[in-house]
Amino acid sequence: MTEQTVEIKKPRKKNIKPPDGPHKIIFPEGVVMEQQWWYNGEVLLEIPDKVIGFVYCITNKISGKQYIGKKNFFGIKTRSIKKQKYRERVQSDFISYYGSNNELNADVIQHGPENFHREILLLCDTKGSMSYFEAKYQMHY
Repeated sequence: MTEQTVEIKKPRKKNIKPPDGPHKIIFPEGVVMEQQWWYNGEVLLEIPDKVIGFVYCITNKISGKQYIGKKNFFGIKTRSIKKQKYRERVQSDFISYYGSNNELNADVIQHGPENFHREILLLCDTKGSMSYFEAKYQMHY
């Protein structure tokens, strides 16, 4: 008796690349612009070209506490079209993001998002530079 091997064919993944150039930020309905991300004294309205993320500082206006972290502008979403898998770059949840710190998120719920200032300290073009500058700013401040 001979053994037969069945070859399992993996579906191909194709990348859908976004157009070059700056990307307009997609804001959901009812967004208060004063509570958005600030960069160089202005509300960030578009993502510059070749930038993948940022290092930020969130300041509690009541207590004065600050939180420094990093966030990606885009994430990867996989979807199927006619049994083909495609990887698509989509905007992340950075618009409504207030950090991964549980204490900070509890304060945002308790005091409301209007009592927090979200500022982008640095725009980064690689994940390595985001990690490096996040640690650098945390040590500096």
